[in-house]
Formats: sequence, C-alpha cells, structure tokens
Amino acid sequence: KVDFLFLCDSKGALVASNPSGVFEEMIGETLSLRPFAEETRTQGKSIIRTIFPPTRPDPGEESPTSQILLIMAPIQQDSEFLGFMGCGLDIARINREFVHPIQSGITGGAWMINPEGRFIAHSDAKMVGKDAKAMPRKRGPGVITNKIDRLIQEEMLQGKSGMDDYVLANEGGGGREIRRLIAYAP
Repeated sequence: KVDFLFLCDSKGALVASNPSGVFEEMIGETLSLRPFAEETRTQGKSIIRTIFPPTRPDPGEESPTSQILLIMAPIQQDSEFLGFMGCGLDIARINREFVHPIQSGITGGAWMINPEGRFIAHSDAKMVGKDAKAMPRKRGPGVITNKIDRLIQEEMLQGKSGMDDYVLANEGGGGREIRRLIAYAP
C-alpha cells in the first residue's frame, strides 16, 4: 500500500495526486522536489529517496509518522522526457510490517539504510536515524570494523547486491568473536 501517488509534467509541475488531500492545493505548482525531478530526467531511470511528509492528509486519513520513502520514475516517449510519476511509502509502516519482524538466529535482524548511510528501518527501533557507517565503532572496544565499514561504503551505498560475513569481537562481553552473515540489495 502506498501512502500517496503523484504525476508531474516535464517541468516538474504537479498534474495529479492521490489521495487528493496530500497535494491538492499544489496542483499546477512546481514541487519542491524539483531537484529529484531533474535527477530523474537526466538519469532517465527511477530514483529512491527519503523525505519528510509534504503535508498532512485530509481529516480521517492515516498520517505517516516518519520519513517517507519516495520512489520516482521518468515518463518518456522515445528520448523525450514527458514528466515523472512518484509514490510515497511510510517508512515506519515498512519497518513495522516488514523489517522489524525479521529475526535471524538469536541476535540477528534486518535493517535498511538510505543513500546517505543512515538507518531508516531497523529491527532495533533505537537504531533508526543513526549513521550506519559509524555504528560498529560505537558498539565498544574490540569490535572489528574494517569489513562491515567496507561493505557499507563500497557495496551497499554503491547500490550493489551481495552476501558476505563479518566478525564482531567481544559481543556481549566475555571476549567472544561472533561471525555475522549479511545479505544486501538496493
């Protein structure tokens, strides 16, 4: 279920939206999302970004409580850019329904990061909003960070898919090394 849909012309002007309460007063105006429109147009492919909700919905409609996952796709005919279509999903709902329930073993869980490397969904709600690139170092002494840092920087944030493992030393005290498995996709 998407929280809203919208359609813009080649200049980024809003042509239509659903539900009507999200963007109704902005029909005909150029959206503040125009930098994304330019990126969608120049790259000629879909983009995904995280944003805060644009406006409050109509009374009685559910209001997103967190950031929105914005997905935009260009509309083209031959090589001519005609506009773009977009939708928004409430990240808190994605976390609640799809990420948080995933449990791997005793301590493993799922998470999502945005293009800047911040957790936007995590099986541990306290991690949402934190910088994934800095997290291993903040876990305490003895944490082996090189591999997870490399995976985040060179694989995940570059839009690659794959599987690997990494080691956390001294997890839970007692000097134990825990090998963790990781799978990732854009």
